[in-house]
Amino acid sequence: MVHYGCAKTDSGGVECFVEFKDSSVARVEMMDDNKVGAMTRFVEVIATIGSFLLVLVTFPFSLCFTFKVVQEYERAVVFRMGRLKSGAYGPGTFFVMPCVDNCVRVDLRTVSFDVPPQEVLTKDSVTVSVDAVIYYRIKEPLNAVIKIANYSHSTRLLAASTLRTVLGTRNLAEILSERETISHTMQTSLDEATDPWGVKVERVE
Repeated sequence: MVHYGCAKTDSGGVECFVEFKDSSVARVEMMDDNKVGAMTRFVEVIATIGSFLLVLVTFPFSLCFTFKVVQEYERAVVFRMGRLKSGAYGPGTFFVMPCVDNCVRVDLRTVSFDVPPQEVLTKDSVTVSVDAVIYYRIKEPLNAVIKIANYSHSTRLLAASTLRTVLGTRNLAEILSERETISHTMQTSLDEATDPWGVKVERVE
């Protein structure tokens, strides 16, 4: 901790000072953080070695659990003891350590879902019931796993909210005559909102 200040002297001048206090505490806290990081790495190494020995002891039965096959339309995100191991794996076969690695599969194919009918109050105070169909896919598997808990559910909720917001700014005549424009506006808004999640909204009908 640093203390500083200025005071007048007897001769009429100004004297400034700087004091360093509790520096030992700061050093101890820094050492504690370093120890925690070192301990975490040590535990990870020990667990990895133990998992590898388990694979050797149970060979060849362990082959059923240590090799994962990722299809052409999939990617796999692997966590080792809670930490992201590397980038997304696939397509093909890769090796995982049992009891240490956790594999999360992400489907890259385009998915569609129906937005339930939404009661919307238009700009000219007319209540209409409107539904929609959304087409989307995962473009960044890592973001889809790390940045959002459930990208599918969140995209569905966001689509319903966006539909109400977009239609609420138009009157009934515009909704009936500008369907393509409204679909494009919804697609752009959804795509921008879901981009941090690794989701690409391709089409809105």
